Amino acid sequence: MELTETISIKAPASEVFDAWAQLERAHEYADSVVERRRLDGGPVGVGARYQAIDRWPGGDVTFTVHITAFERPLRIAATWSDPVGGGWDAIFIEAGGRTEFTAAWTLQPTGPRGLLLPLRLPLVRRAARRFLTGFREWSETGRAHSV
Repeated sequence: MELTETISIKAPASEVFDAWAQLERAHEYADSVVERRRLDGGPVGVGARYQAIDRWPGGDVTFTVHITAFERPLRIAATWSDPVGGGWDAIFIEAGGRTEFTAAWTLQPTGPRGLLLPLRLPLVRRAARRFLTGFREWSETGRAHSV
């Protein structure tokens, strides 16, 4: 299943890209994120791995995120492991001092989750919008750049 959302952010594409690339800080703008912890060293880029913990109905879920594309300031992509396989592709297009940010998620659940996901699509879509709205507010207020 695929899900795509676009949001306009009042900041240059390079700043929005850099903010999105700070995966360790996702808990600051997304209630569903418990933690993103880097598992390897070096600069963020293709091959970087993160342990992720998200809050799902019924409990926290742990999985691994792998960065698969890193083309500053245009695109970042990643895949993740079970319990719901998939990935995301983030595209940043600057226009008039704003950035049109498109996030496309691919969800590949198996087992019971695979059967239930189509029924939960409206909930998943709302959660994706909340995630991006939180990111926009966080990045526009400058909190993305504070240390």
